[in-house]
Amino acid sequence: MAVFVTVGTTSFDELIQVINAKKFHQALWDLGYRKLFIQYGSGTVEPSLSGSPLEVDAFRYRMNLDPIFSASSLVISHGGAGSCMEALSPPGLRKLIIVINENLMDNHQRELAFTLHEGKHAFVSPVKYLYEFVSTGKQAPFLECQVIASVLHLRQNEVLREGEPVLLGASTKPESVGLIPFHRGNGSLLIDFLNGLLGISCTT
Repeated sequence: MAVFVTVGTTSFDELIQVINAKKFHQALWDLGYRKLFIQYGSGTVEPSLSGSPLEVDAFRYRMNLDPIFSASSLVISHGGAGSCMEALSPPGLRKLIIVINENLMDNHQRELAFTLHEGKHAFVSPVKYLYEFVSTGKQAPFLECQVIASVLHLRQNEVLREGEPVLLGASTKPESVGLIPFHRGNGSLLIDFLNGLLGISCTT
């Protein structure tokens, strides 16, 4: 089982610094993960590849990320729409933690992250609390949302009853810990609506 960390086309050095910590790698290992993919974009901080219990594959960019998404049951991503949508497709296949880059001037990522968090499609964590969330399962409050871990019915530091899933565990299915699969809208419905509005008749 693998974890995929992605920062998109720009940089997110603060996230990579957190990911580089040996204790972070150990936390992922303890959750059952054995491989870590790190896409670090144009950042100046490079991933640390030594001393990790995990197999680490780090790169700046790669043309085709589909095999990496397919191999990963947990994605830790910046708040870019493209990366988030890829992580949530197909619906219900993997868990997503969105980490907001507070250094962006026009932080549109906050809106998307809050919407996905509110809809219980993804977890959201400030970068400074990411290790704590991964290692304990406790989610820090996000923006004006004051309900901690509102999408969770289980926290990792609680005593587990037999058969209960670990929140961010490698084999834990998203729906088993309260996440709701995200389904993209049907674009053809919009096209049909616009065609009707314009009086265009489509025949097949």
